[in-house]
Parts: sequence; C-alpha cells; structure tokens
Amino acid sequence: SGGEGGSSSSSSEPQTDTWLQEHRYRRAVGALQDRQQSFTAQLCGALQESRRLEEWREEMSRKMLGRYCTKLFQVETAVQSLANDGVKNLAGEQRHAGVSMVLTDLDALLRRRSEAGEEAAGDTSPGATASGAIEDWPALARLRGLSFAGRPPPSVLGRMAGPVQAPRRWYGTQVCMLVLTKDDWLHSFLLAPPKDAGKGGKSASSSSSRTNGVGAGAAEAPAPAGLESLEAEPHWSLYVPGTSIIAPVPGRARSFEIEEVKRGFFGIKSSRKELLQADTDEDFQRWTAALQMVRS
Repeated sequence: SGGEGGSSSSSSEPQTDTWLQEHRYRRAVGALQDRQQSFTAQLCGALQESRRLEEWREEMSRKMLGRYCTKLFQVETAVQSLANDGVKNLAGEQRHAGVSMVLTDLDALLRRRSEAGEEAAGDTSPGATASGAIEDWPALARLRGLSFAGRPPPSVLGRMAGPVQAPRRWYGTQVCMLVLTKDDWLHSFLLAPPKDAGKGGKSASSSSSRTNGVGAGAAEAPAPAGLESLEAEPHWSLYVPGTSIIAPVPGRARSFEIEEVKRGFFGIKSSRKELLQADTDEDFQRWTAALQMVRS
C-alpha cells in the first residue's frame, strides 16, 4: 500500500454515527448503574440502622418505665392511678419481652414474600431480631435483585479498534484509541498514559492492536469489549469516505496520514490532517487496508 489514496470521495456525510450514539448511551448506563447500586446500598443500610434505632428506643423506654414505676410508690396518692397504669404496662412488656408493635410491623413488611412465591431464609417469626443479615429480609433481597450489576453486551457497530501513536502539539507522541465504525467514521480517543508506561506498556498496546484489527484479506472484525471506559466524546472524528490517505508517509516508519477537506460557509475550504503511527508493521497493514476498503 503506497502513495496517495486519491481524491476525496463525493459521498455525502451522514448526520450522525450510530456507534458514537451507542457509546454515549453505554457511558450513561454505566453511570446510572453505579448510582443505582450506591442508592440501593444506602437504602439497605438505612433500613438496618432504623431497625437498630427502634430496638434501642424500645429498650430505653422499658428501662425508663421500669425506673419510674419502681420509685412511683413513694409519691403522693394523687398519682397512684398513673402508677398502676405504668406497672400494668411494664408487666405487659415483661410478659411479651422482645415483641414491639413497631418492630413487628417493620419485620412483617421486610419479610413479606413476593407474589411469585420467593422463599426467604431465616426465622420469620415476629420476635426475630435483625442480628442475622440482610438476606433474612426478602423485601431487601428483591430490591437488590432489581439492581442489574452486569455490563451491556459488546457493541457490534465497530469494524476495528486499537491503540496508535499520534504526535503531540509541540513534541513527543501520545497514545490514542482509534475506532473505525460500520458507519465509516474514524474516531480518536486520547488515552491517559499508565503509571508504569515503558516497554511493557508498549508491548501490551501492540498485542491489543493485533488482536482487534482487520486483516488485509478480512472484511470486518468486531471491536473489542471494554470501549465503555473511553470518554463519551472523541478527541476528533473523520468521515472516512470523504478523506484522502497517504500510506506510508515518506520518512516516517509505520505511519499513515489521513486528511479531510470540507467546504464551509460561502464555499470556503477547511481541512483537517491527522498523522498516525502504528506500533508494528502488521498493525500498519491492517489499518491501511481497512481504511482503503472503506474508501473504495
């Protein structure tokens, strides 16, 4: 593959790219799942804390009532009837130790089974305490079950993706993730360099690009899973049929240049040129073959 790729294609530029829309949606789904799981965990913790506080309130009420009633016989007879009521209530609490109307209603709500007939583990008696675990409460178990923790299936809208080197503004290079979609768009996402960047990081990038590329004789290959970790918006995007490609670039090993020329307002031309470098000769052949296949 050598020389200029020819003049720009005359095909009209589409209004949107399906892969990019799906990529934004996946990012939103991931953020929503994180917020949903955090809210579910906070709600379960709040219910457990509420039950512990209610147990503490019941215990403090019994202690206060007990202390009050044991000393009430020393006061005037004008409050004897109140003392009798207090003693009666205290006796009732002692006969039904551990049973509270508030806790009973709360336990009944949390231990209610679904209409499908879910079975809850643990003791379901009204006097059961919350010292077990959250799994003893079917209501919270169902709530946690409604929080989908899995990731969406991998996208099928990408042709290939992999890391390449791009020149910085003044000097040096930076790693970017290049994504070629089935809508013939080429997107570039900047990647933050790893802390242990070096020979190991470069070899890992090369192996990732080799496993996720499109061969010269292959029509298409699915893009790798895990692209949801990229930013929602690409650093730049080019519509490949409307570009020209130079591969290889004279004086630069494993490099190819892609340029897009547009006509703006009043017919004024504007161009964008990007220089990219593959890590290996094999990656260079795959990228150039895929881009030429899209342009043809």
